[in-house]
Amino acid sequence: MTKPCPCVVDDLQVKIETAADLAVLYGEKSQRTTEQHERQMEERQRIQSEETKRLRETHQAAEKVLKEEIEELTTELYVYNELKKRVEESTFKKDLQRNIQDHGSPGPFWEQEQESLLFVIEMKSERIQEQGNKLLQMEVLVEKNLSLEDQVINVLQQNEDLRVRIDNHQSLIQQLSKEHQDLHGTLDRQTGLCQRLTQEKEQLMFKLKHRGSCPTFPSFPIVSEISPS
Repeated sequence: MTKPCPCVVDDLQVKIETAADLAVLYGEKSQRTTEQHERQMEERQRIQSEETKRLRETHQAAEKVLKEEIEELTTELYVYNELKKRVEESTFKKDLQRNIQDHGSPGPFWEQEQESLLFVIEMKSERIQEQGNKLLQMEVLVEKNLSLEDQVINVLQQNEDLRVRIDNHQSLIQQLSKEHQDLHGTLDRQTGLCQRLTQEKEQLMFKLKHRGSCPTFPSFPIVSEISPS
C-alpha cells in the first residue's frame, strides 16, 4: 500500500487559508469601494439639487421683475396713447393757428396756452424715448430669462443622467453582493472539506502509529487537488 504524503494535506490547508484571506480582503475592498462610490454619488446629487434650486430662484426673481416692468410700461403707454388721442382729436391747436394767421396774435394768454401745449407734446416725446430705452432693457431681461430657462433644462438633464448612474450603481452593488455570497459559499464548502480531511488525516496517523496491533486496515482516499466550486 502507498504511504500517504502529509505535505499534500498541509498544502491543501494553506490553499484554503489563503482563499479565506482573499475572500476577506475582497469583501473589505468591495465594501470600501461601494461606500466611496455612494458618498460621491450623494455629493454630486446634493450639488446638482442646490444648483437647480439656485437657478430656479434666479429664474423666478428675473421673471417677477420682468412682469412688473411690463405692467409698468403697459400702464404708461396706455396713459400716453390716451393723451395723444385727445390731442389729435382736439381742434384747439388748428383753430388757434388759423386764428393767429388770420387775425394776428390774440394776446399773451393764448400764446401761453400754445406754449403749454407744445411743452406737453415735447414732454411726451421725451417719455417716448424713455419708454424706448426701457423696452430695450426689457428685451435684455427676456434674453437673460431665456438663458436661465436653458440652464434649468440643462440641470434637469444632468439630474436625469445622475439618476441613471445611480440605478447602474445599484445594479453593480447587487452584483458585488451576489459574488460575495458565492465566495462565502465556496469558502464554507472548502472549510468543511478541510475539516473532513483533517479528521481522515488524524485517523490515518492513528492507524499508522498502531499498525503493529492492527495488521490490516482499509485505505482512505487522499484528495490531491481541490478545485473551488
